[in-house]
Amino acid sequence: MSHYRLQICVLGYLTLPLLIFWWGWFGWWIALPATVALIWWLWVVNVRTSAHHFSLPISHCAGLVLLAFGWAYLAGVGGFRPQHFDYFKHNLIFNNLVRLAWPVQYADGTYLCYYNAYYLPPALLAKWVGGLGMVHWYTFGWAWLGLNLLFVQLYRLGGWGLVAFFMFFNSPESILLVYEAFKSPETLAYTLSDLWTNDHTIELIFTPGGLTYPSHAESIGAVPQHAIAGWLVSLFFLDQIMANKHQIQAVKLIGIGVVCAYWSPLVAVGLLPFFLYKMPNINYQMWHGIGLLPMALPAAVYYAGHVPLHDPHGWIGQFISTPHQYLLLATFLVLESVVWGVSIWLIEKKYRALKTDFGLVLCAVGVLFALSLYRYGHFNDLARRASLPATLVLCWGVFKVLAFLLQSKNWTIPAKTLVLVVCLSVLLPIKHHLKWLTPHPYMSIVDKSVVDFAPQTIHYLGQYHQGEFDAAAQYLGDKKSWYWQYAAPRTNDKDTVIQKNKSLNRSITPH
Repeated sequence: MSHYRLQICVLGYLTLPLLIFWWGWFGWWIALPATVALIWWLWVVNVRTSAHHFSLPISHCAGLVLLAFGWAYLAGVGGFRPQHFDYFKHNLIFNNLVRLAWPVQYADGTYLCYYNAYYLPPALLAKWVGGLGMVHWYTFGWAWLGLNLLFVQLYRLGGWGLVAFFMFFNSPESILLVYEAFKSPETLAYTLSDLWTNDHTIELIFTPGGLTYPSHAESIGAVPQHAIAGWLVSLFFLDQIMANKHQIQAVKLIGIGVVCAYWSPLVAVGLLPFFLYKMPNINYQMWHGIGLLPMALPAAVYYAGHVPLHDPHGWIGQFISTPHQYLLLATFLVLESVVWGVSIWLIEKKYRALKTDFGLVLCAVGVLFALSLYRYGHFNDLARRASLPATLVLCWGVFKVLAFLLQSKNWTIPAKTLVLVVCLSVLLPIKHHLKWLTPHPYMSIVDKSVVDFAPQTIHYLGQYHQGEFDAAAQYLGDKKSWYWQYAAPRTNDKDTVIQKNKSLNRSITPH
């Protein structure tokens, strides 16, 4: 298979929702320049791309397709299996996007303001064919396609070994989960049962420091709208850095950051440190930046109209106070960054396993450390989503080191330490995968399908966080915003409901 063709497919997947968004949510005078800028950027990215091939036998390709299918199915995409409680939001958004005219506006004058890229292709197809009764099929197909592209890219970088390592990779905070379970004065049998039955990551999320980063398995189960694009964009970024170690075109990296902002601004924030790290090797031309402005401005205008939020945020010291909390934070920092960084640094110093990629892996470790020191959001959303690029780069780097150690058979103390950390890291993903096979894979499971949420609006999310915070406000834009006043297209009826014969009566989630 040609690397060039694979890159085109990835960029096509990532940019298709942008075209849908611009032409469905903006006036033509904004959508047209943005589309022209996107076409120009895609030409710049691909015109100098190497067309070298990599070996992907048909049997291996079929295996990757089936693996992506199984991962999407078991994770609950489409609702064919029990879904993570984050699907309260996902299913509501799909419901509103299919039923209501675009741009979606509600009775109180607010409009749906969220990074909708993941949702738009399935929702648009459902508007055209099948309505609410078909959107779960389209969602599954869309996510499955994204995972196929992801697994092929991982296979190109490290074969089946990297694909499997990615699926089971996590930070080693599993030891904190074990501690949280064993600290109770119960019997060993009860504690082991508790570890299996309950999701102790919730306890860490709700600690004052929000001490957890999601595993790859957890991310695809809960937040595919962040994860799939975050991984694809990060691999594209990584590929550009590896292919152009001495001089990188800034337009390629800035452009993919702009594309990422439509999928997940938080993931785009997580990419920024890697851009800054490679700044000395970046060839920047002013006209390239000007050419990208029509792509970036719609996102800036749209997000600027968001209803002001008052989420808790600040340096971690503002949230912790007790010795127990400080101990948890110190343990988390050591496990999340120090152990990774020190063990990889010692191995690299002795064996040069990573060579020129060593600095990139250390940058990932540094990003994870920095994100641990600042909290934003009720569930520390900044750290949990912005960590996706760093976690992927760390996964790739650790895999390269382990592959080198297995080949050279040099098992020094740092090497053994790294293996121990990896063993701790896979505990939680193994549990996630095993729980996926059970009737109750998550502590809280969605009780409504996309269809069942009709005729509710996004405001219905307040039912699930009563007294905690205004959950719906996270997805609303102000009717007095510049976007709504000047940039949104004019339509006669913002509340037009799309109904397709019997589709509203069809359920999408078997219970």
